[in-house]
Parts: sequence; structure tokens; C-alpha cells
Amino acid sequence: MANPAKNQMIRGVTIRDAKLTYLDPHGMPSGGDWGLERTGAIFMDGVENITLTENTFTRLDGNAVSVNRYARDVIITKNEFVWQGDSVVTQWGDTQNISFPDGTTMGWDGTDGNQPRGTVFQQNFVHEIGIWEKQSSMW
Repeated sequence: MANPAKNQMIRGVTIRDAKLTYLDPHGMPSGGDWGLERTGAIFMDGVENITLTENTFTRLDGNAVSVNRYARDVIITKNEFVWQGDSVVTQWGDTQNISFPDGTTMGWDGTDGNQPRGTVFQQNFVHEIGIWEKQSSMW
């Protein structure tokens, strides 16, 4: 990544009341039947050294945090995630060999480094998730 956003912190804020996303376009992050939308109240793509700490994420009707493609050393710590409509944190990188109309690529070759790496998720309090999306996850 030529010019990633670097060295940013979001600390001590409440993020709440985002729109429903479960009818938004979905992609396929793996070869299985699991679908995911590449969205989040906090969306990261092309970042380095980002910290989310001591925040409250509440009543978000989609994903809370979405870490995508080139993302290095993202730290998510000491937050509370409550009443999430979908997943708490999603990570989705791209590999090579097959391209889709929306620009997403898939395949076996991940050598271009277009995947999140070095993400830390620690000391977070997560409860009441998957309110709308039943194929949700904490991570």
C-alpha cells in the first residue's frame, strides 16, 4: 500500500444507532456458503497502527468494526460491544487469481499482502450480538 492512513486512535466515544445492513450486497470471504457484507460502523482498509480503545459500540444494526485488505497492527482493546445487529469484528482480505465485478479477488495466492495482519483483540466486553443476522460472530 503506497499511502496508508497511519497512527490514529479512537478513544472514549460511543458509537450507536447505525442502519440495518443485512439486506446490503454480500460477498463470499471463503469458498463456503458464508456471506458477509464488507461494511462496519468503523471501516478500515489501507491502514497501519490504528487503535480503538475504551469505546462503547451499541445498537449498531450491522457490523461494528470491519478490518479489510491492507490493514497492519490494528489494536481493538477495552471496548464494550452490546446489542449488535450483526458481527462485532470482521476481517476480510483479498487473494489473487479470480476477480469479481466489485473489485474483490479470490484464489489461493495471498502473496500480495492484501490481508489484515497483526490485529489484536483483547480485553473487550462483548454481549448481545447477532440480533438481526443469525450468521454473525464475535470475531
